[in-house]
Amino acid sequence: MWQHFVAQVERYPDAPIYHYGSYEPRATATLAKRYATDVASISKRLVNVHRALYGKVYFPVRSNGLKDIGHFLGARWTAPNASGLQSLVWRHQWEQTQEAQYRELLERYNSEDCQALRVVFETLATIHHATDTVSEVDFVDPQKPRLSAIGQHISSQFKAIVQFAHFHYDKKKIRFRLEPPPANPNYKLELYRRKAAAWRQTFLALQRRAKAIVEIPPDERCPQCTGPLTKTKAVSRRYIIDLVSTSTGLRKTIIQYQGIQGRCRTCKRNYAPTLIRHTRSIVLWVVTITSKASGG
Repeated sequence: MWQHFVAQVERYPDAPIYHYGSYEPRATATLAKRYATDVASISKRLVNVHRALYGKVYFPVRSNGLKDIGHFLGARWTAPNASGLQSLVWRHQWEQTQEAQYRELLERYNSEDCQALRVVFETLATIHHATDTVSEVDFVDPQKPRLSAIGQHISSQFKAIVQFAHFHYDKKKIRFRLEPPPANPNYKLELYRRKAAAWRQTFLALQRRAKAIVEIPPDERCPQCTGPLTKTKAVSRRYIIDLVSTSTGLRKTIIQYQGIQGRCRTCKRNYAPTLIRHTRSIVLWVVTITSKASGG
Protein backbone atom coordinates (compact mmCIF):
# COMPACT_ATOMS: atom_id res chain seq x y z
CA MET A 1 0.00 0.00 0.00
CA TRP A 2 2.84 2.38 0.84
CA GLN A 3 4.65 1.82 -2.44
CA HIS A 4 1.38 2.23 -4.33
CA PHE A 5 0.75 5.53 -2.55
CA VAL A 6 4.25 6.85 -3.34
CA ALA A 7 3.94 5.85 -7.00
CA GLN A 8 0.51 7.48 -7.25
CA VAL A 9 1.52 10.86 -5.82
CA GLU A 10 4.73 10.92 -7.88
CA ARG A 11 2.60 10.87 -11.03
CA TYR A 12 1.65 14.46 -10.19
CA PRO A 13 4.87 16.02 -8.87
CA ASP A 14 3.53 19.61 -8.85
CA ALA A 15 0.19 18.91 -7.19
CA PRO A 16 -0.28 19.83 -3.49
CA ILE A 17 -1.45 17.09 -1.12
CA TYR A 18 -4.15 18.38 1.19
CA HIS A 19 -4.75 16.87 4.62
CA TYR A 20 -6.47 17.84 7.88
CA GLY A 21 -4.49 17.81 11.11
CA SER A 22 -1.15 16.27 12.03
CA TYR A 23 -1.84 12.55 11.44
CA GLU A 24 -0.80 12.41 7.77
CA PRO A 25 2.67 14.03 8.16
CA ARG A 26 3.46 11.77 11.12
CA ALA A 27 2.25 8.65 9.29
CA THR A 28 4.24 9.60 6.18
CA ALA A 29 7.44 10.09 8.19
CA THR A 30 6.92 6.80 10.07
CA LEU A 31 6.35 4.75 6.91
CA ALA A 32 9.20 6.45 5.08
CA LYS A 33 11.57 5.48 7.87
CA ARG A 34 10.19 1.94 8.06
CA TYR A 35 10.59 1.27 4.33
CA ALA A 36 13.65 3.50 3.70
CA THR A 37 11.83 5.81 1.27
CA ASP A 38 12.88 9.34 0.36
CA VAL A 39 9.79 11.49 0.90
CA ALA A 40 11.40 14.94 0.98
CA SER A 41 9.51 16.07 -2.12
CA ILE A 42 6.25 14.63 -0.80
CA SER A 43 6.61 16.31 2.59
CA LYS A 44 7.07 19.71 0.92
CA ARG A 45 3.76 19.26 -0.91
CA LEU A 46 1.68 18.54 2.21
CA VAL A 47 -0.84 21.32 2.94
CA ASN A 48 -2.64 21.29 6.29
CA VAL A 49 -6.11 22.73 5.70
CA HIS A 50 -6.75 22.84 9.44
CA ARG A 51 -3.89 25.30 9.89
CA ALA A 52 -5.46 27.63 7.31
CA LEU A 53 -8.75 27.49 9.22
CA TYR A 54 -7.75 27.47 12.90
CA GLY A 55 -8.03 30.91 14.51
CA LYS A 56 -9.02 32.54 11.21
CA VAL A 57 -12.42 31.19 10.16
CA TYR A 58 -15.13 30.31 12.68
CA PHE A 59 -18.01 28.11 11.59
CA PRO A 60 -21.13 27.88 13.81
CA VAL A 61 -20.15 24.47 15.21
CA ARG A 62 -18.77 23.29 18.55
CA SER A 63 -15.30 22.26 17.36
CA ASN A 64 -12.85 22.51 14.48
CA GLY A 65 -13.06 18.78 13.81
CA LEU A 66 -13.49 17.64 10.23
CA LYS A 67 -16.74 15.81 11.09
CA ASP A 68 -18.43 18.84 12.68
CA ILE A 69 -17.41 21.31 9.98
CA GLY A 70 -18.02 18.76 7.20
CA HIS A 71 -21.55 18.02 8.41
CA PHE A 72 -22.30 21.73 8.59
CA LEU A 73 -21.09 22.26 5.00
CA GLY A 74 -23.09 19.32 3.66
CA ALA A 75 -20.63 16.43 3.72
CA ARG A 76 -22.07 13.07 4.71
CA TRP A 77 -20.74 9.75 5.97
CA THR A 78 -22.54 6.48 5.19
CA ALA A 79 -21.85 4.83 8.55
CA PRO A 80 -23.82 6.55 11.37
CA ASN A 81 -20.96 5.98 13.84
CA ALA A 82 -18.15 7.05 11.49
CA SER A 83 -15.17 8.46 13.39
CA GLY A 84 -11.42 8.11 13.64
CA LEU A 85 -11.77 5.84 16.66
CA GLN A 86 -14.33 3.66 14.89
CA SER A 87 -11.94 3.28 11.94
CA LEU A 88 -9.46 1.62 14.34
CA VAL A 89 -12.18 -0.84 15.32
CA TRP A 90 -12.96 -1.66 11.69
CA ARG A 91 -9.28 -2.15 10.93
CA HIS A 92 -8.88 -4.48 13.92
CA GLN A 93 -11.97 -6.47 12.96
CA TRP A 94 -10.74 -6.84 9.39
CA GLU A 95 -7.30 -8.01 10.54
CA GLN A 96 -8.90 -10.58 12.85
CA THR A 97 -11.58 -11.93 10.49
CA GLN A 98 -10.41 -10.91 6.98
CA GLU A 99 -14.07 -10.28 6.14
CA ALA A 100 -14.57 -7.95 3.18
CA GLN A 101 -17.33 -5.94 4.85
CA TYR A 102 -14.93 -4.37 7.34
CA ARG A 103 -12.46 -3.46 4.62
CA GLU A 104 -15.27 -1.88 2.59
CA LEU A 105 -16.41 0.12 5.63
CA LEU A 106 -12.89 1.37 6.20
CA GLU A 107 -12.26 2.29 2.56
CA ARG A 108 -15.62 4.04 2.26
CA TYR A 109 -14.94 5.97 5.46
CA ASN A 110 -11.53 7.16 4.20
CA SER A 111 -13.02 8.14 0.84
CA GLU A 112 -15.82 10.12 2.50
CA ASP A 113 -13.24 11.81 4.73
CA CYS A 114 -11.41 12.94 1.60
CA GLN A 115 -14.66 14.24 0.08
CA ALA A 116 -15.40 16.17 3.27
CA LEU A 117 -11.91 17.68 3.20
CA ARG A 118 -12.50 18.77 -0.40
CA VAL A 119 -15.76 20.47 0.65
CA VAL A 120 -14.00 22.32 3.46
CA PHE A 121 -11.15 23.39 1.16
CA GLU A 122 -13.49 24.65 -1.56
CA THR A 123 -15.49 26.60 1.04
CA LEU A 124 -12.34 28.27 2.35
CA ALA A 125 -11.28 29.08 -1.21
CA THR A 126 -14.68 30.69 -1.86
CA ILE A 127 -14.41 32.75 1.31
CA HIS A 128 -10.92 33.85 0.34
CA HIS A 129 -11.66 34.84 -3.26
CA ALA A 130 -15.28 36.06 -3.07
CA THR A 131 -15.69 37.44 0.43
CA ASP A 132 -17.62 40.54 -0.63
CA THR A 133 -20.24 38.53 -2.49
CA VAL A 134 -20.91 35.90 0.23
CA SER A 135 -23.60 37.27 2.52
CA GLU A 136 -23.07 34.59 5.20
CA VAL A 137 -19.51 35.75 5.92
CA ASP A 138 -18.84 38.52 8.40
CA PHE A 139 -15.59 39.99 9.69
CA VAL A 140 -14.54 40.36 13.30
CA ASP A 141 -12.33 43.37 12.61
CA PRO A 142 -13.37 45.97 11.65
CA GLN A 143 -16.75 45.63 13.33
CA LYS A 144 -19.83 47.07 11.75
CA PRO A 145 -21.29 50.11 13.58
CA ARG A 146 -24.40 48.64 15.19
CA LEU A 147 -24.56 50.75 18.38
CA SER A 148 -26.87 53.63 19.06
CA ALA A 149 -25.56 57.01 20.20
CA ILE A 150 -26.00 56.04 23.86
CA GLY A 151 -24.37 52.65 23.25
CA GLN A 152 -21.39 54.27 21.56
CA HIS A 153 -20.99 56.66 24.51
CA ILE A 154 -21.04 53.75 27.00
CA SER A 155 -18.61 51.77 24.84
CA SER A 156 -16.17 54.70 24.75
CA GLN A 157 -16.31 54.90 28.56
CA PHE A 158 -15.50 51.20 28.87
CA LYS A 159 -12.60 51.59 26.44
CA ALA A 160 -11.18 54.35 28.67
CA ILE A 161 -11.53 52.11 31.72
CA VAL A 162 -9.76 49.22 29.96
CA GLN A 163 -6.99 51.55 28.79
CA PHE A 164 -6.10 52.50 32.39
CA ALA A 165 -6.82 49.10 33.98
CA HIS A 166 -3.35 47.56 33.90
CA PHE A 167 -1.86 45.22 36.48
CA HIS A 168 0.26 47.75 38.42
CA TYR A 169 -2.20 50.62 38.16
CA ASP A 170 -2.99 50.75 41.88
CA LYS A 171 0.72 50.89 42.75
CA LYS A 172 1.36 53.94 40.57
CA LYS A 173 -1.69 56.00 41.52
CA ILE A 174 -3.10 57.43 44.74
CA ARG A 175 -5.46 54.96 46.34
CA PHE A 176 -7.93 55.74 49.11
CA ARG A 177 -8.62 53.02 51.64
CA LEU A 178 -12.26 52.02 51.33
CA GLU A 179 -12.46 50.34 54.73
CA PRO A 180 -10.78 51.25 58.02
CA PRO A 181 -7.81 49.22 59.24
CA PRO A 182 -8.55 46.50 61.76
CA ALA A 183 -8.99 47.87 65.27
CA ASN A 184 -7.19 44.93 66.84
CA PRO A 185 -3.40 45.63 66.99
CA ASN A 186 -2.76 41.87 67.08
CA TYR A 187 -4.68 41.28 63.84
CA LYS A 188 -1.75 39.68 62.00
CA LEU A 189 -0.94 37.45 64.96
CA GLU A 190 -4.53 36.22 65.17
CA LEU A 191 -4.58 35.64 61.42
CA TYR A 192 -1.42 33.54 61.72
CA ARG A 193 -2.97 31.55 64.57
CA ARG A 194 -6.11 30.84 62.54
CA LYS A 195 -4.03 29.60 59.62
CA ALA A 196 -1.94 27.45 61.96
CA ALA A 197 -5.14 25.99 63.46
CA ALA A 198 -6.44 25.17 59.97
CA TRP A 199 -3.16 23.43 59.08
CA ARG A 200 -3.33 21.49 62.34
CA GLN A 201 -6.83 20.26 61.51
CA THR A 202 -5.59 19.10 58.11
CA PHE A 203 -2.63 17.38 59.77
CA LEU A 204 -4.87 15.60 62.30
CA ALA A 205 -7.24 14.48 59.53
CA LEU A 206 -4.33 12.86 57.69
CA GLN A 207 -3.14 11.27 60.93
CA ARG A 208 -6.56 9.72 61.55
CA ARG A 209 -6.77 8.35 58.00
CA ALA A 210 -3.30 6.79 57.96
CA LYS A 211 -3.52 3.04 57.27
CA ALA A 212 0.00 2.21 58.45
CA ILE A 213 2.67 3.76 60.68
CA VAL A 214 6.34 3.25 59.87
CA GLU A 215 8.88 4.01 62.60
CA ILE A 216 12.09 5.61 61.32
CA PRO A 217 15.22 5.33 63.52
CA PRO A 218 16.82 8.66 64.49
CA ASP A 219 20.05 9.83 62.89
CA GLU A 220 23.27 9.64 64.86
CA ARG A 221 25.18 12.38 63.02
CA CYS A 222 24.29 15.96 62.11
CA PRO A 223 23.69 16.36 58.36
CA GLN A 224 25.52 19.73 58.41
CA CYS A 225 28.57 19.38 60.64
CA THR A 226 28.54 15.56 61.11
CA GLY A 227 28.61 16.08 64.88
CA PRO A 228 26.73 13.77 67.26
CA LEU A 229 22.97 14.22 67.64
CA THR A 230 21.13 14.03 70.95
CA LYS A 231 17.64 12.52 71.02
CA THR A 232 14.79 14.89 71.82
CA LYS A 233 11.12 14.45 72.64
CA ALA A 234 10.05 16.09 69.37
CA VAL A 235 8.67 13.75 66.69
CA SER A 236 8.71 14.40 62.94
CA ARG A 237 5.99 12.96 60.76
CA ARG A 238 5.43 12.73 57.03
CA TYR A 239 2.37 11.40 55.24
CA ILE A 240 2.64 9.69 51.87
CA ILE A 241 -0.45 9.29 49.67
CA ASP A 242 -0.18 6.39 47.24
CA LEU A 243 -2.29 3.97 45.21
CA VAL A 244 -2.53 0.27 46.01
CA SER A 245 -3.89 -2.48 43.81
CA THR A 246 -6.88 -4.50 45.05
CA SER A 247 -8.94 -7.32 43.63
CA THR A 248 -11.51 -4.82 42.35
CA GLY A 249 -9.22 -2.06 41.13
CA LEU A 250 -7.18 0.71 42.77
CA ARG A 251 -7.67 2.66 45.98
CA LYS A 252 -5.88 5.46 47.78
CA THR A 253 -3.91 4.77 50.92
CA ILE A 254 -2.05 7.01 53.42
CA ILE A 255 1.15 5.87 55.16
CA GLN A 256 2.58 7.74 58.17
CA TYR A 257 6.34 7.85 58.62
CA GLN A 258 7.52 9.12 62.00
CA GLY A 259 10.80 9.40 63.85
CA ILE A 260 12.39 11.20 66.81
CA GLN A 261 14.28 14.40 66.04
CA GLY A 262 17.90 14.79 67.01
CA ARG A 263 19.52 18.01 68.25
CA CYS A 264 22.99 19.17 67.27
CA ARG A 265 24.73 21.12 70.02
CA THR A 266 27.08 22.74 67.52
CA CYS A 267 24.45 23.92 65.02
CA LYS A 268 21.83 24.54 67.75
CA ARG A 269 19.17 22.96 65.56
CA ASN A 270 16.86 19.96 65.55
CA TYR A 271 16.94 17.56 62.61
CA ALA A 272 14.37 15.02 61.50
CA PRO A 273 15.62 11.58 60.43
CA THR A 274 17.09 11.52 56.95
CA LEU A 275 14.56 8.96 55.68
CA ILE A 276 11.71 11.27 56.65
CA ARG A 277 13.30 14.36 55.09
CA HIS A 278 13.90 12.57 51.80
CA THR A 279 10.73 10.46 51.60
CA ARG A 280 8.68 11.33 48.55
CA SER A 281 5.67 9.85 46.81
CA ILE A 282 6.00 9.67 43.05
CA VAL A 283 3.46 7.56 41.21
CA LEU A 284 3.69 7.37 37.42
CA TRP A 285 0.91 5.71 35.50
CA VAL A 286 1.46 5.15 31.82
CA VAL A 287 -1.29 3.92 29.55
CA THR A 288 -0.05 2.88 26.14
CA ILE A 289 -2.41 2.04 23.33
CA THR A 290 -0.81 0.66 20.21
CA SER A 291 -2.77 -0.14 17.17
CA LYS A 292 -2.36 -0.24 13.45
CA ALA A 293 -4.57 2.53 12.15
CA SER A 294 -5.32 3.87 8.71
CA GLY A 295 -6.90 7.21 7.93
CA GLY A 296 -8.99 9.74 9.90
